Parts: sequence; C-alpha cells; structure tokens
Amino acid sequence: MATGLRQCVTWLTPWRRFCGLVVLLYLARGVFLLCVLPPFEGWDEYQHLACIVHVVEHGQSPAPGEGAAVPRSMYPGIVRYPHSALGVEQLGALGALPYEAYWERGASQVRPDAPAIALYQAQHGPLYYRAMAMLVRPLLCGDDPLAVISGLRLINVLLGAAAVGLFLLAIGHLTRDAPDRYMAALLVAVQPIFLLNTARVANDALAVFLGTAALCLILLGGRKSWWRVTAASGVIVGLAVLAKSVNLAVAAFGGVALLFMARRWKAGGMATAVGLAVYFAGAAIVTAGYFAGNLNRFGMLTPMQEAVQNRAAGRTTADFFTAITRIDWLRESWRMLSRKSLWVGGWSMLKPPALLVAAYQGLVALVLTGAWFALSRRRRCERSIFSEPGTGRVLCILLVLFVAGLGYHAVHTKMALGMVATNSWYAAVVMPWMILLGVQWLRLLPGRRTCGILGAAWCLLYLITETASALLVMLPTYAASDSPSVIWQRTAAMHPAWLSPGVGVAALPVVTILSVAALAVWRGRYGALNDSRHEVRS
Repeated sequence: MATGLRQCVTWLTPWRRFCGLVVLLYLARGVFLLCVLPPFEGWDEYQHLACIVHVVEHGQSPAPGEGAAVPRSMYPGIVRYPHSALGVEQLGALGALPYEAYWERGASQVRPDAPAIALYQAQHGPLYYRAMAMLVRPLLCGDDPLAVISGLRLINVLLGAAAVGLFLLAIGHLTRDAPDRYMAALLVAVQPIFLLNTARVANDALAVFLGTAALCLILLGGRKSWWRVTAASGVIVGLAVLAKSVNLAVAAFGGVALLFMARRWKAGGMATAVGLAVYFAGAAIVTAGYFAGNLNRFGMLTPMQEAVQNRAAGRTTADFFTAITRIDWLRESWRMLSRKSLWVGGWSMLKPPALLVAAYQGLVALVLTGAWFALSRRRRCERSIFSEPGTGRVLCILLVLFVAGLGYHAVHTKMALGMVATNSWYAAVVMPWMILLGVQWLRLLPGRRTCGILGAAWCLLYLITETASALLVMLPTYAASDSPSVIWQRTAAMHPAWLSPGVGVAALPVVTILSVAALAVWRGRYGALNDSRHEVRS
C-alpha cells in the first residue's frame, strides 16, 4: 500500500498534473462551501441578484443615481429565507427576518406597505449582469430564488477555478521549477477569502477571471507576439473593468508591466510606444461608452456610491485630504492584512476562532519581516523564486496600485460614513500574486528550511480555519442551534437537493484527500531538493 501511495505521489509530481490536482481541490472546497452558505448570505448578494433580475425584466442594466430599485418581483423570494443582521437592516421593512427569529416564527409574508429598496449595486459595470441574465432567464419563475442563486454561485466557483488555473499557468513560466512554486500554487488553491468572495452571487468572480487573464497575458507574452499581446490584453482589461471598476488598477499596471516586458524583450522605442498606444486604445474602445455615460451623469469615471454621496453632499478636495489625516492607517492596514484576509463568515461577518487569528497574525508578521529583508538586493537575488530578474519588483508595483485603490475607497467611506468600510476581498484579483510575493519573502528569512516549515503551517492554517469556522461558527449561526440534527434539517431547508448537507459531508473527505495528496507532492519535491543539495556537498 505504501508503495502504491508513493507511486501516486510520483505520478502527481509533474507541474501540470499538480496544477490539475489543486484546481480540483479548489472545486471540492467550493462544493463544500456552497452546501454551507445559505441564500443571501454572500456580501450584498440580494443586490447583485437584483441587478440581474432588472436586466431580465427591463432589457437593460439599472442606472445608478436614477431611482434604480430592487425589482418587487423579488420581494417574496427575499422574505422566504432568513438573513444576516446587515441584510435585515436593509430588508426588514419588507418582512425579512434574522436567523433566530426566522426559525422560531417561520417564513413571513411580504408586508403590504413594503417600500422601494435602493439598488445601490447598480454602481457596477454591466458586463456580469447582462451575461448572467442570459443564463438564468429560464430559472426566474415562481417565488423561490434558490435554484437561481445556487446556479449562479456554481458558475462563479467555476470562474474562480479558471482564474486559479490561469494563475498556475503563469507561475509555471515566471518561477523556477522548485518546491516553492508548488507551495504558492497550493496556498492560492486553499485561500479561504478568495473562495468566499467568488462563491457568491456577485460580479467579483468574472472580474477576477478577466483581471487574471489580462495579467497572465501581459506577463507571459513574448517579443514575437508583442502586437497580439498589447491588443488582446487591452481588450481583456477593458472587459475586466466593465465587470468591476476595481480592475482599473490592473489597467494601470498593464502599462507599467508592458514597459518592463518591452525592455526585457529589447523592443525598440517606437515599437514600445505604439504597443502601449494599442493597449490603451483597446481598453478605451471597450469602456468608452460606460465611462462617457458616467462622466456625463456623475462627473467621474465610476459611480462608486460613497464618492457619489460625497459629491452630492458638496464635499471637496479639502475634505478628502482632511479625511486622510483622520484615518489610523497603521491600524486599518494591519486589520485588513492580519484579520480580514484570513476568513470572514459571509454577510453575518462571523469571525474565526481567536486562536487561529492569533496564529495568522504571527505568520503575517513573519512575511512582513521577509519583505523587509527584500530590501537587500543581494539576498533577494540569491533566493529569488522568479526565473527572470525584476519580476518580483513588477508584482510589487501591482500590489502598490491596488493598495492605492483601496486607500482611495477607504477615504471616501470615511467621508461618507464616518468610518472605514474597505475590505480586503475588494483586491481579490491580486490575492494570488500577493501570496506568490509572500512565499518569496518567506524565502528571504534566515534558514534554508524556514520557508518550507512556515509554508506548510500557512497552508494548514488556511485549511483548518476554513473547515473549523464553517462547521463550528457558520452552521450553528445560520441554523440558530447547536443540535446536530437541527442543524442538518435547517441547513437542508436552505439548499437545493444537489447541495444538501449529505453532499457537503461527502465533499469534506474529498477535500482532505486532495489536500494530503498536494502536501505530499510538495513535501516530496522539498525532500528531493534537500537530497540533491546533500549530494552536491558530499
């Protein structure tokens, strides 16, 4: 039996097979999560669904700032299921109930005096909602939205898996054939927030997929394909922005990265300039109508709701800079890095066990220590995981651009709400690349085995946090009970048969087996590397 297991691990060791293994692991985790997460528990999920329903009913995307409202045809489906506290704040006037009250009283009816609910997610670009409207139109019948929500979530999990696959394809070319490449792949496949963000009804999954596709194309293009790369990446970036405007940071990064790639490929000055013009022209052609409409209506490129509110309230640039000084940037940055980048349980904003959070904070501190070591050029070059010099610096630029975008959002939320309401998953498209940089920074810490040990701890922390939090925090909260039989019954009532608790229970051992297999492959590569070093020293 041991021989068979070793043969299996050996068979899975080639990079492409390992990539297939971790993508399957991502999908298995997605199935498990879908069996746990109730309808409307995804962040702003009813709002994103309302945008799709609006397109189905009216044949066009909702217009932000023009009285766009949640379609009343959704009201019976909304009150049919329980909601998070934040959801009830917005939907309580319709008759929506929180979990505990719902299980005590049963589903309520739509109140006769139910008011209009503002469709604030109309702020986003139209691409996702129009695409999904074509797919779910046949399912939008009756008062039960469960089939539509489950189907859309599954599509988004598949889009997330495709994004992971593209990322793995990229790092297969950008990094050296070493155990740390396998570590980065596995960490991306088990990152809890990345999956939670894509497994809900929202435009994030499509935005992440298109943003990842653009990044991979830009970073992998060759000199012979320069014109095709610049044109295609510009169009894809434009589509990514139409999916979610946060990808404007990807668009800006594309220009910087193409300059870097042109220098690496030794493209001439004229070819570089024309290539950049082609790239930005492709993006502009795709987004021109969207941006022109926003400028005409709001006086800004994107109708981010907080920015629109601040403009309507007469707040000025001076107020913007004043808000900057009133934010505790160190505290907010640490909060996003060390807590909200680990696990947040849906729109109920559930927290993982405190011990796991403390362990993750320690790990983040070590990664940041490695980033400090990265300031040493000699150390960075000696222990680089990248096959080409300068790749790490380019990815740091991507990170800086997204940090700037998050900071811009944070300031506007501070102005509009009096508090920072910016979350780490807004930067989901760069999370895989941040993990890759994190692995690089761990390599810079003293000790040859440090990166391997901390990488394994990082992976196990992700897996344990997700499983323990889902079973011990999510399920009892959503079922408003600690009784296993009651939890089973109530969870089943909030999911279709193909996502029943039984399916979730069956998915758990699959996740475990795939995780063990992936860790064994990585451990085998790590052991083989140490053996080869020992032979060289001998």
